Amino acid sequence: MAPRLSAAAALVLATPAALALAAPVALAQTPDPSASTTSPRKKQSELYAPSPERASYEVSSRFFKAYGMTLRPIELDPGVRLGTFATAPKIPSGAADVRAGVDPSRSPWQVPLLAALLALLAAVAFFLTAPTAARAVVPDGFVGITSEDAYTGKDPYAQKQLAKQNASGFTIARQVFRWNEIEPKNNEFDFSATDRFVLNAADAGIRVLPLLQGEPKWATSRPKGNKSRALYPPKDPTHFGRFAAKLAERYGPNGLIWTLNPEVTKTPITSYQLWNEPNFPLYWANKPNGAAYAKLVITASQMLRAVQPDAYVVSAGIPDSTLGQKPATFVKAMLKANAGPALNAIGIHPYAIDVKSVMKITRGLRKTINAAGGKNLDLWVTEIGWAAGGPKTPKRTVTAARQGPIVAAVFKDLAKSRKSLKLRGVIYFAWRDSAVYPGGKDFWGLHTGLHDRKGKAKPALNIVAKTLLKLK
Repeated sequence: MAPRLSAAAALVLATPAALALAAPVALAQTPDPSASTTSPRKKQSELYAPSPERASYEVSSRFFKAYGMTLRPIELDPGVRLGTFATAPKIPSGAADVRAGVDPSRSPWQVPLLAALLALLAAVAFFLTAPTAARAVVPDGFVGITSEDAYTGKDPYAQKQLAKQNASGFTIARQVFRWNEIEPKNNEFDFSATDRFVLNAADAGIRVLPLLQGEPKWATSRPKGNKSRALYPPKDPTHFGRFAAKLAERYGPNGLIWTLNPEVTKTPITSYQLWNEPNFPLYWANKPNGAAYAKLVITASQMLRAVQPDAYVVSAGIPDSTLGQKPATFVKAMLKANAGPALNAIGIHPYAIDVKSVMKITRGLRKTINAAGGKNLDLWVTEIGWAAGGPKTPKRTVTAARQGPIVAAVFKDLAKSRKSLKLRGVIYFAWRDSAVYPGGKDFWGLHTGLHDRKGKAKPALNIVAKTLLKLK
């Protein structure tokens, strides 16, 4: 694989054209008639403009009411995470925008130029304080991050954060691609939000691992009148498979996005994750079922690979928790139902009290997979993290001073064991703390960020970044 320029070097060489923005029609905004329409990234908005229904807050409100989440009226932010019950972080004024929009009051060159300058300053500041050791000697894309704020934030903010992530040693971003947002009506697609994220990530030298999940009302298996907060799988797995194939057509090696934006360094999506934590009742219709999940995987993988034959397919991340079915039980059922040939890797979320326990859980699942006939399958830790702040939770919460050392240690131990575990990579959850979900309560998972909710770096960030730059 050809070596990639360092983040600092890439930013120094960047031009406004190379950082041109996607400019889809903004949600709940009226475009400025005087704004220029010559930016290359305006092309995709002409093909996939948001529907009036999707642009309406009223529709979002109905979505949450359907899940029994509105005991009181909720004034929804434009960045509501439909399908995962979260909102975009409260980013300072001028730094946050509606998810699929850009500020129409700015000329096409001002925003990318500002973003490039901000990102360059961030990268220079980082490299002035970071060690001069070479980038970690691990495979490209081995170390990743989840960054919902870069997905929902305004382009200058998103570009700055993605550049900082690359400079910190993260080379892949795992992001939910919400089916209910992208295909709100049968065979009607809106890629505006995902276009922005994929292009911004490419500009920052970061690959994207999309997590495909969501419950469009037209496709769900949810019984009529059911108001459970649990996520229901599709009634027909071929609908989900078509969704996966459409993403490959748009973002894969021959994707339309790269044809529409030739000024952007082509950074195609090569790996896809199918669903999230289906061994948890909350994510699988209150009844985890490894065989039923296998049917979804087999169908989606076949349809995805019909478009992108070499696509790397990852199962949903399987957490170890008393709240759901045991990983070994679920994975055995999944593989017995012949999901193995449809996959390249099994996802795992080995949250635990310390690094020793994380490694024990991960090695245990490796043994289970091998014994179930999956020796050829990789493992991928698609979530791991520790909260620093928020409600104290045993096995999940540490002090701010402890967060950095424990995260750094788990990266080092997993990297050392990557061959014996057949480990494809590890993704930290998350870059920034999140706000409380609409209608929900505060809990440890909202405080695992390397930044607090105001965007201030926690002590852990510098420790983790130094570790990643030295990692061998």
